[in-house]
Amino acid sequence: MGDFISKMLPIVVKMRQIFHMIQIKNRSIDEIKPANYNPRAIMDSSFEGLKESLRRFNVVDPLIVNTRTGNLVSGHQRLRAAQELGFKEVPVVEVDLSEADEMALNVTLNNPKIAGFFTDDLQALLDELKMDLGESVLVDLRLNELVIDNAWDSSSGVVDGIDENLDGISAIIKIKCPQEIKDEVLITVKKAILETSLEGVEVV
Repeated sequence: MGDFISKMLPIVVKMRQIFHMIQIKNRSIDEIKPANYNPRAIMDSSFEGLKESLRRFNVVDPLIVNTRTGNLVSGHQRLRAAQELGFKEVPVVEVDLSEADEMALNVTLNNPKIAGFFTDDLQALLDELKMDLGESVLVDLRLNELVIDNAWDSSSGVVDGIDENLDGISAIIKIKCPQEIKDEVLITVKKAILETSLEGVEVV
């Protein structure tokens, strides 16, 4: 019995350490300080979808706060959405990191190059959700936009033209849009490209 306890004790201690590291706490929104270097942005329409997800499901993905600097590491958009919805507290996971590791974690948690992707099973799942919850719920959560139409409509007027260079290796694609939504279109295109494995593509 003594041997069993001596073997299990290090495991129990390690499990308690891990539990302590990932302990979730509720913190007042007013206590959370967004990082001034956060390189993320969100479009207004996407932000409305995020707010709807918090309204429907609450904050189920905890924010991450670095206790050493006091900065919010992950969850800047969720924090703003929670504030606008009148939340008083949000769940938080605390970490203890140097400023450099904090910045690295901030970018890593949003790195599309290490994220998964939807399979062909997505459409069947969305169809089922549409039947169970109704189309309006999918629209509010912007799940309807996950459906990608593979048909290219050349008459849509979105693409102004494609100019290939002489060797045919690279091409320049021009997109025409109203001036007032230029920034939103640019963010959308950049986001779409980042979420793929395409290499050698540059948005200028």
